[in-house]
Amino acid sequence: MRKILTTFLALGFYLTPLTVMLMAQPAWGQAQNLRSLEAKRLLEQGIKLTQQQKHHQAIEILQQTLIIAQELKDQKSEENVMVWLGFNYKALEEKLKAQERILQPTLESIPCCERSD
Repeated sequence: MRKILTTFLALGFYLTPLTVMLMAQPAWGQAQNLRSLEAKRLLEQGIKLTQQQKHHQAIEILQQTLIIAQELKDQKSEENVMVWLGFNYKALEEKLKAQERILQPTLESIPCCERSD
């Protein structure tokens, strides 16, 4: 009996570091849940930036969110992120068109920049 007890104690002593390491690492499901929470947080941040008309920053954040959603194979989140990316790209496109309209008369008045239509 004493030999069995000694063996278990010795085995426990040698396995303790391994047990602690395994306990310290999150389980696969927990890691996925953390990634999902990160994606949700990033999406919310991207939406806020969109609403603040900080489109370039929003696009960067939303692209990160899209990568996570794809890793998680979360199609609903992917679709949601794509919609917000679309809003931002559309807003940038409209800004660019507006800037072109504002600059066009100025550019046409400069001899080197005349358009030849």
